[in-house]
Amino acid sequence: MLEKIAAAFFLEYVTPSGRLVSGTQTAYVLALNFDMLPENQRRLAAEILAKNVKDYNYHLTTGFLGTPYMCEVLMRFGYHDIAYTLLMQETYPSWLYPVKIGATTIWE
Repeated sequence: MLEKIAAAFFLEYVTPSGRLVSGTQTAYVLALNFDMLPENQRRLAAEILAKNVKDYNYHLTTGFLGTPYMCEVLMRFGYHDIAYTLLMQETYPSWLYPVKIGATTIWE
């Protein structure tokens, strides 16, 4: 069933050049985390995701849906430095920004 879902996802949401229709961090991280792209397309998608994170100065733009998977996906595809820099980011929006100003819960 996963193969059928992934094939339908690919037809609907992947352009002929191999990019996702939506260029958001969430779109890429979810597609990669749930193996919705063919094996030969995943490296390019991970590269695009890593570039997006760098373009946003190592800040999250994911919201609750994509955030839990971000570092794991980056690590899975060899972007250890980007994952670490993202994790340790202290300016808004990031995981550590609310912690540094005394928040006791995760913000959207």
